[in-house]
Amino acid sequence: MRPTLLTLALLLPALQAPAQELHRDRFASGVIRVEGKIQDCVLEDLDGDGRREMLLTHTVFGHDGAGTATRYVSVKRLDPGSLDGKPEQSWVVPAEATVLFFGNYTAAPGGEIGYLCPTGAFVWERNGGGYNLQPRRLFEDSTFFDIPQEDSLPLWYWPFDIDGNGLPDFLLPRHGAYTLSLQTEPGVYGRSYRLQMPAASRAEAGGAAWLRIVKALPRLELQDVNGDFRTDLCLIWHDRFDYYLQGAEATDAGSRATFPETPSGSIQLVFLRQRELRNQVATSITYLRDFNRGGGVDFLASFTRGELAKVDAIATDYYMYLGTGGKELAATTPNWRISLPGVSFNPQIQDLDGDGFDDLVVSSFETSMLSNAGKAVFQNIPVEYFVFLYNRATQTFSAEYDYRETVTVDIDRLGGGGGMPQLWFNGDWDGDGRKDILRLRSDGMLSAARGISVNTLLRKAPVDYEKTDLFRIGINDTDEKGEADPPAGVDIWEINGDGKADLVLRWSGRVRVLLTR
Repeated sequence: MRPTLLTLALLLPALQAPAQELHRDRFASGVIRVEGKIQDCVLEDLDGDGRREMLLTHTVFGHDGAGTATRYVSVKRLDPGSLDGKPEQSWVVPAEATVLFFGNYTAAPGGEIGYLCPTGAFVWERNGGGYNLQPRRLFEDSTFFDIPQEDSLPLWYWPFDIDGNGLPDFLLPRHGAYTLSLQTEPGVYGRSYRLQMPAASRAEAGGAAWLRIVKALPRLELQDVNGDFRTDLCLIWHDRFDYYLQGAEATDAGSRATFPETPSGSIQLVFLRQRELRNQVATSITYLRDFNRGGGVDFLASFTRGELAKVDAIATDYYMYLGTGGKELAATTPNWRISLPGVSFNPQIQDLDGDGFDDLVVSSFETSMLSNAGKAVFQNIPVEYFVFLYNRATQTFSAEYDYRETVTVDIDRLGGGGGMPQLWFNGDWDGDGRKDILRLRSDGMLSAARGISVNTLLRKAPVDYEKTDLFRIGINDTDEKGEADPPAGVDIWEINGDGKADLVLRWSGRVRVLLTR
C-alpha cells in the first residue's frame, strides 16, 4: 500500500525529530588526510601480518599547472594508537597506468600493489616497512586498456585464488581474450589459459580505462556454477552471464586445474534484453549466490522499467532463480518474484536471522513523490526498506516482507549520497554474532540497534531490532563556511578482528576511522 501525501506530510517531520548523541565513547577515532580527492578506499591485509592496512587512491589537480592531474597511491597502517595523521607512504602513479590491483603475486615477502598498462602488468614489491617504488614487470602482454584516464585509477579486481592452492592467480584482459595465469608456486605461474572474450566486450580501440570497464567489460565473479565443489569463472553482463567451468586432469602429482578456451555455457535472461531507449528506463543488475546451499550457483536479478515521461509508473522487479547445475535457465519460471513501485537500489544480501541462509534487503524510492517535471513534492521524501527472509523449506524468499522501515531523504542530497539517510544490515555492532541495523539520518546522526528475534503470542517476527540504540553519534563535519559537511560515503568493515563492526567515513581529502571498542 502506498502512503498518501497527507500521511507523508504528517509523518516526515516526526521522523526527523532532534536526537542527542549516545555512547560516542564506544569508538576510538582518528582522521587520515591525503592530498587531493580520494577515489577508492580499500582495507586489506597488504603485508601479510594478519592486520588490515588502508589503501587509498587519490588525485591532486593543478599540481603541475592548470588543467593537470597527478594520481597517487597511499598506504596507512590502522593501529589503534595511531589512527590520526598522514599515510606512512604515498607515491605518484606512472602516467601509463590504467587500473590498480593488489595481492601476493611474487616470491617476495608480503603482498604487492600493482597496475595494468597497455603493455602488461607491473607491481611495487614490499621493501621492509614500505614499498619499493621502482615497479617490477609481472606480465608482458598487450592489454584491453589502451588509454589511461588522467584523473582516475579504477580498482581492477580483488585478489582471487581460483584453483584453491593458497596462491592468488591473475586474470589479464586482452583484446579478444582473457589470459588466466595460475600461480603454482610463489611467483611462478606454471599454467595459463586463454579464455575467449565474448563479442560484446570487443570495444573499439581507445577510450579511458573507467569507460572501458563500465561499457565494455563484464563484471568478474568466482562461483561454483555446477555444484562440483570447484570454483568457476563467471562474466556477468547486462542480461546474461557466461561461465568457464573448472576441470581437472590427472598428473603424476595428483591433479591440476584446467579451463576451456570458450565459455562452457551462457545463461540468458530474456526479460533483461530490453535496453534503455530515448525516453525509457530499462536497467538491471545480477547477483550470483548459492542461496539454497544446494551446490551450484543461483542468481538474483533486478530490473527497473518505465517511461521517463511517466515517473509515477516506474517500478522495479526482483527475480530469483535457483541453479540447475549450469543448465540453461532462459525459459524457466523464476522461483521468486516481487515488484516494488519506483526505483530500488543497493540490495543487501546478508544472513539476518542466523539460520545460515542469505536473506534479502531491498529499498524503494517511490517516483510518485516526484512531479512529471522531476521536482519533489516535499523537500524530504521517504525511502522504504524491506527485508525478505529466505525460507529453506520452500527454497524462496518470503512472499511478503518480514520487516519494513522508512527513512527520509533530503531531495537536494539524493544524487550526492553523502547526506542521504540509509539503512545498513551488514554489521554486528555488539559482537553477539547477529546482524544489527545501522541508521543514517538526514541531519547526520548515525545510530545502531541490536538485531533480535521476536516470538510472542501476539507477534512472531524472525527478525526485528531493539528500540534502544546501541550508540548514536553525529558524523557531519563543519566546512570553512560553518555549514554541515556530511561524508561522501559510509563504509562498514571489521578492522581489528574483535568480531565487532567498525566505521570508515569518507570525504574528498580525508577519511575518519572509528574502531568499536
